[in-house]
Amino acid sequence: MALTTSETYAIHFELDVKTAFHATVKIDTPIFPTTTATLNLAPANVELIVNTPNGVHKVKLNWRMTYRMPADYLIHLEVSSPIFPEDYVANVALAGDWSNMQVKAELQEGSSTHLFEGTITSSKTKGHISFTIMTPYKGLNKVAFETSLDFSDDVELNVMISHGDVFNTLDVNLNMNDRSFIAEAKSPYLPAGQASAEAKLTGNVNKNMQIKMALKSGEQNISGTLNVKVNSVKDIEANMKILTPFKGYKKMTFHAFYTEDDMKHILVYSNKPLNYRVELHFGDSNNTMKGELTLVTPFENFENIKAKLEVPLNTFAPSIATNVYVNGDSYGGNLGLRTKAPYELTAGYHAADLPSAKFHIRTDSSFISLFA
Repeated sequence: MALTTSETYAIHFELDVKTAFHATVKIDTPIFPTTTATLNLAPANVELIVNTPNGVHKVKLNWRMTYRMPADYLIHLEVSSPIFPEDYVANVALAGDWSNMQVKAELQEGSSTHLFEGTITSSKTKGHISFTIMTPYKGLNKVAFETSLDFSDDVELNVMISHGDVFNTLDVNLNMNDRSFIAEAKSPYLPAGQASAEAKLTGNVNKNMQIKMALKSGEQNISGTLNVKVNSVKDIEANMKILTPFKGYKKMTFHAFYTEDDMKHILVYSNKPLNYRVELHFGDSNNTMKGELTLVTPFENFENIKAKLEVPLNTFAPSIATNVYVNGDSYGGNLGLRTKAPYELTAGYHAADLPSAKFHIRTDSSFISLFA
């Protein structure tokens, strides 16, 4: 097909489906001078070639699946174009199933090669994942990762990450019989090259229990003891003692209480050297959801902070009101909406000595009907 005007526009189309799918489109116009696109489709093979005055753009993809079970999958991809600085060739191979799978991917970027190799194995009580990346990108060269999880008897977790000749490991063991926990990390990036943590639980979880913990890094040790007493599901108390090597914080004690009546009450506090206190009360009362928070901190200008929140659970007139008190100064706002006649919308805010604002609009159903 050709269209002749003061300029020539020509389009040529060719299709061959005898043995496979072969299509060619050739365009020669002032906008696309002598451009030819060829698409070849065959079982497990796709190829697209575009010839332009600036060069040849080519994409080729083929794949193969073995007949054995579980099947192996092989994928090959080639991309070349003058718009890219290099030609690219990629190969991907998947072998096995989730119980034992191997993955290998290779990317050829000009003269550079990027390689990824990984394995996955799993069973009902064990799992293992490992992979290796080799690439010249940003000097990474070789990075490896390996992790395994075993919970057949106890729970064991092992993690290894390496970069070149630098290895970082983490080993965790949870003994279900004596309810102990041990974790050890080794890395040249740690101050002493390694750090460990230990914990052990004794007593009855539903009544009285104790957890002892220790964190070690070189010659510095941090230890703690947590005691929990469950008087009932509505009366729980806990305390924690922490010993550290840091000056001014060598001994710290924390206390926590939870009680419940018509409201729920939570109290957490610590005396010297931290001097923190957090008190929270929340629940439903008189068809209104209420919350009250009190904070005592050692920070200047924020020694005492109080916040109140009230949300009436009225289906046709819900509203929210909140107030925060910082050293006696009040900050807060309110928002209300009535969805039955007379309709109302209220909003407002106040912030200490700053100017406050209020908004209130009220109307009957005749005004709403104008927009119906």
